[in-house]
Amino acid sequence: MSKTFYELTDSDDGAGGVGAWIPTEHFVDLILDGVVCYGQLSGKVTALNYDLAAGNGNTVNVRYVTPRTHACASSTDNCPCLSATSTTFGDYPINIHPWGDHDLVCDWSVYKAHGPTMAKIMNEMSKRMAMCRDAAIWADLIAVTPNIDVESTVSCNVETYSSSSCCLYQYNLYNSIIEAQKHMQGDAYDPDTVIMHPDVAKFLYWRDGGGYPLAAMPGLKFDGDGQLTAIGPMKVIESCNASSCSDAGGAVMVVIMDSKRAIGEAWGKRPTFNEFYDAKCNKTELVLWSYWGHHALDPNAIAWVSNP
Repeated sequence: MSKTFYELTDSDDGAGGVGAWIPTEHFVDLILDGVVCYGQLSGKVTALNYDLAAGNGNTVNVRYVTPRTHACASSTDNCPCLSATSTTFGDYPINIHPWGDHDLVCDWSVYKAHGPTMAKIMNEMSKRMAMCRDAAIWADLIAVTPNIDVESTVSCNVETYSSSSCCLYQYNLYNSIIEAQKHMQGDAYDPDTVIMHPDVAKFLYWRDGGGYPLAAMPGLKFDGDGQLTAIGPMKVIESCNASSCSDAGGAVMVVIMDSKRAIGEAWGKRPTFNEFYDAKCNKTELVLWSYWGHHALDPNAIAWVSNP
């Protein structure tokens, strides 16, 4: 759970706050950061990453124009006249809002503590905001009416390998992704990115009873460390901010997208830190603010694979 905006880090000399780093024994140099999933979607899969200057409101509009729909056949008349066909113009709005985090730390505890306490707090604040941006982008991708929603029967309760669960679920998931890809290509889109939770992607790593991986099939690509990198021409991103595997009906397990059109983000202010020292109380406030917005753009550039 994230802190509320006004919650402060425990700064007593006891465990749990900065006081936990006040030496009563020897500390090694290794410091374990917080485990956070971030930096995989925001700035990586968005068609737009725009910086809005101050004084221009808080909405960024992405303009679009519809394709022509007039009849392709030519007239058989000797003196044909063309009929007017209109073109529709519109825009997708991206609203920018403040995103922030706040901490309050006792300087006496920081003085006695061993290690970069303030730097670590700011690092975790930055990671949290990046995680929130990724989570917001995933939420946008599964909130639209997609180009196609391919239902793929995959049981998420499989805990041990069996020859039936291996091949059945692998083939269902793989074929469903390809079906969505080809459907989008048939609509003239260019799907180039597949996003799924590692708990979903695991089915594409499993081997059958003879030890043969599904990767032996054309289409799946793995790097030298055995990490899935692509399905055909589509880059694979395994993000723990995506939805975990779910047996619930309609649960979205995979998003296939044309990243040049699917979703946009905009900045009013990149993440900025400020430190305020309260001399009377000998405390320092750490404040992070950013102005950021996000929104799905062309819903036809997004496809799903979901459990029926």
